[in-house]
Amino acid sequence: MIVRTAIIAVVVIACTFTAAVSFSKNVARVDHSLLSAVLKDVVSNGRVDYARLKRDTRLSTYLTAMSKVVMASMSEDERTAYWINVYNAATLHIVSQHFPIRSIRDISIQGYPSVWKAPLVSTHTGMVSLDHIENNVLRPRGDARIHMALVCAAVSCPPLRSEAYTAADLQGQLDDQCRQFVRDRRHNVIDTTARTARVSKIFEWFIADFGGNPAGIVDFLYQHAGIDRPVRPLTVTFADYDWSLNVQ
Repeated sequence: MIVRTAIIAVVVIACTFTAAVSFSKNVARVDHSLLSAVLKDVVSNGRVDYARLKRDTRLSTYLTAMSKVVMASMSEDERTAYWINVYNAATLHIVSQHFPIRSIRDISIQGYPSVWKAPLVSTHTGMVSLDHIENNVLRPRGDARIHMALVCAAVSCPPLRSEAYTAADLQGQLDDQCRQFVRDRRHNVIDTTARTARVSKIFEWFIADFGGNPAGIVDFLYQHAGIDRPVRPLTVTFADYDWSLNVQ
């Protein structure tokens, strides 16, 4: 009976892994369709129905499947899409577990200064924190667009997409996120007449990823804002950050 139970357990684990990853010519293809289905159901205009998500077990199933993924044979876009999705899914899961709350910063994990520092995300190589994914995995890739894709469950953070990121669509999805966020006057206001730009605090926190100076931030803004760049420079200031929960 013990042997039979062990065999059944192995089969279940194998099936879960197969559902998450398929292999073609030794390149991993991670299936993020379950996350897309969840996001489609609970996200509207970037806001999340956490009450519904709290009753939905699919997010936990997705994260369990992702924890078994081995990334050795993935392309760079596959890895980036994987980590963005895991970060966002884990954030949603953590918040929904503690909902109702007013802010993600209300979540207290014993022994850690913030929810971002706690090792709450399970991966093939062990438990990691949201902070580790952002600062040690994604930021070193050198693509500042990831800051528009990672969602911190706050009103002032970039709006959450109602679909998962995929390797095939990643570049277009990241560009679209940047366009939406930069052009949203709730977060960023570019006034070429007054030669000012009042922008999200995200640009200040991660200024090193935007050239390390205000001029680099302005370059990023113009790249995605869809407006002509004036001859004279802009003065950059940073807006207050609203940490209220991005709940529907």
